[in-house]
Amino acid sequence: MLALRRVIVRTAMVSIILISGWYCNLPTPIGVEVVSDETLSVIYIDTLSLELSTVVFDSIETSNPQRLLVGFSNDPEFGSIRSRPFWRISADSIDELPSSRATFISGEFVLNYDDYSYFDTLQTQTVRIYTVDEELDKLIYYNINSFDFGANGDIGHLTFAPRPVSEEQISVPISDDFAFPIFEDMVEEGEDFRRRPIDFVPPFVVELDSSQHGLFLGFSLQSAFVINYREDAEDKTVALVPDIAFRYNQILGDRSGSEITQLVDQKNALPASSTSGQAYMQGGTGLGIRVSIPHIDLLKEVLARNFVARAVLRLEPVPGSFDDDTPLPTNFSFTRVDKFNRFQEFYRISGDLVIDDEFKEDTFYEFDILPFIDNQFLRQDQNEDGILITLNNDDLPVAVDRLVARYGSKFQTKIELYILNYEN
Repeated sequence: MLALRRVIVRTAMVSIILISGWYCNLPTPIGVEVVSDETLSVIYIDTLSLELSTVVFDSIETSNPQRLLVGFSNDPEFGSIRSRPFWRISADSIDELPSSRATFISGEFVLNYDDYSYFDTLQTQTVRIYTVDEELDKLIYYNINSFDFGANGDIGHLTFAPRPVSEEQISVPISDDFAFPIFEDMVEEGEDFRRRPIDFVPPFVVELDSSQHGLFLGFSLQSAFVINYREDAEDKTVALVPDIAFRYNQILGDRSGSEITQLVDQKNALPASSTSGQAYMQGGTGLGIRVSIPHIDLLKEVLARNFVARAVLRLEPVPGSFDDDTPLPTNFSFTRVDKFNRFQEFYRISGDLVIDDEFKEDTFYEFDILPFIDNQFLRQDQNEDGILITLNNDDLPVAVDRLVARYGSKFQTKIELYILNYEN
């Protein structure tokens, strides 16, 4: 997992790129021993050929997410993406149930923002609440799992202007035809309702209309289905929050007609040479960027008497693929994968995001992928392993942040090696 340090680059009369200062950081105790007995010189290799490709996970576990992710988008590069949170309600938040003296007022869904948004929040949106026609009774769900819902239409909807930063919540009115019978069950069943609320209240799903501008919003687990009532001259509420164990985000991607239409399964990566010289990463739908070094075996022979001190992967986002509404991601996971993109080993990787804040043309990432290079140099077998870059594991099931990296001879996407050469 990696949380990047952001370095802001601004230019005046001349273009200046600020890069962190290099230093020799010996990777193992063996290297320290050699330095004490031999003469050290540094060889700088400024380029190392690499290949970029796009990989898609067959599925992502999205059970019990810490965010209810709602949204839809459609663009020519990633295709259409939709996220719907499904959940079963819990009675854990109930302090008091209405008595026979209570009078029903209304039902509503209170959706509390958790400050996450992606794409344009300036356009109005319509959110709809549906009941699910099946039980949510499993502890593990994946982003591709589907359930029938909304056989009789939505139970409530709201057209609103999203304000995930300046406002705390939105309130979606629920039809009395749905809410009033649940109020009656609360009154009549009392403690039985508290013990087994799922016997009386079906699971819910929330979605944004796809006919409007693309947007994803995050809502917190304090969101709730609320019954408002009046009892003994006092207005009261009962709030039913999502169950701690039975909820998940369904995040579906349709890549038809996009740059990555040919991406079918996890074992077959799609080379950047087949996608206009670009590789794609995105959370939710499980897209990752694979970095391969095709001639690393030859490099091992050339550098048999040397040690790699640092291996810096430089990735360049495509200019225009990010802005204030779709910021570049800063939290990543790095995994060594085999030729079929099966996970082999997770790495802790350091790095920087260097931002050209004025012209937006020379923004890039730098990652020190020395753990992967060390692994390749120590191994005796020939292999086709690569390093897979994705959103970090915490964000993967609850965010759709994305990165489009450019690849080709005219760009600066490359690996820079810093080599320690020891001579007797």
